[in-house]
Amino acid sequence: MILVFSLSLHNSDPKDLRLPIYQHPLLTAEVYLVCFLIWVFIILIGKVFRKAFILPYRNHFHVITFLIWLSLEFNLLAIDMSLPTLSIWMVAAIFVFITILAYFMFSLEIESLKKLMYGNGSGSSLRNKIANKIAIYGMSFLGIGVIINFIIKSFSIKFSTLLEGLGLLITWIILNIAVIAMLIYIEFPSYLQAFYKWKYPEEYRQWEGRTVEEWYGKKYLKTHKELIAIKNEVDLY
Repeated sequence: MILVFSLSLHNSDPKDLRLPIYQHPLLTAEVYLVCFLIWVFIILIGKVFRKAFILPYRNHFHVITFLIWLSLEFNLLAIDMSLPTLSIWMVAAIFVFITILAYFMFSLEIESLKKLMYGNGSGSSLRNKIANKIAIYGMSFLGIGVIINFIIKSFSIKFSTLLEGLGLLITWIILNIAVIAMLIYIEFPSYLQAFYKWKYPEEYRQWEGRTVEEWYGKKYLKTHKELIAIKNEVDLY
């Protein structure tokens, strides 16, 4: 859908567009096809994980990879719409800022998980303070820089068009940060739990009080008969 919208913009008469768009599209049918093949390849690899307790994580992972694919398409389209007004260095600066912010967000989440799991996280480290400063003031400085850049380069553009472009740019940045925050603070802990379930399946099975058939699934047990010998009842202590 994003590809169709991008192609329609590039095939339109520039006079009919409210905002200019980059002449050479970054989101092409070839890029879409490569992303699609990678996504299908990931789905095929996921077929290896057939234990019943891991299936919900596997199916959800395919949804997340599809979301990442859509985010990539959205970013390519946003770059196409930004390059006529912003310089390539300004676009690069936006991605550098988002990358740095993502790094500190991930570092904070790692510290939080360490403290939760092992009780040895450092809640008041210098890195955490820097991350908080970036989260509070980083977007403000970036927004001021973008506004100044728009004003300098857009004297010939109507004020309403300038506001529209600025609104789209801010929306682009916020959506990227929102997706990254979701992946770090919601999805990463979930798949960390999936990793430990995969690594210690019997411990988690007994802890959740599930039978072997419920935990591994009938199809998986047919090819792994050694698991049938495991006691199905959970030991009570």
